[in-house]
Amino acid sequence: MNIGTLLRKFRDTHRISSRYVAERIGVSHSTYLDWEHDKSSPSIRNFTRLAAALELDPVDLMSYLSGKSCTVNTTRDLSTISDLKEMVKYYQQYTHHLEKGKSLAELELSRLKEAQRPVSAV
Repeated sequence: MNIGTLLRKFRDTHRISSRYVAERIGVSHSTYLDWEHDKSSPSIRNFTRLAAALELDPVDLMSYLSGKSCTVNTTRDLSTISDLKEMVKYYQQYTHHLEKGKSLAELELSRLKEAQRPVSAV
């Protein structure tokens, strides 16, 4: 089964609208529908947002979409999965901070440009 079909199946099973998922991710409805129709795929950043929108851990979503069960056989596997989940959490926080920093930098740059403009006499 294709990834898009599995996304649709999951969404339908949990009675979640495609518009709601797109809104929670922060993408247009048509972009999300392109993922469900296998016309494109989400970026890593959007994949983690997709997992959050579906109230799943990214590792669990990847497991579901790949058709591989996420069975854990050893303590080492548990540790690896835990480490991966922690890394995804830090990645999400890191990208959030980067986006916030970018917005602040753009705001400061615009303020500096405004301060450098000559004041015209009226």
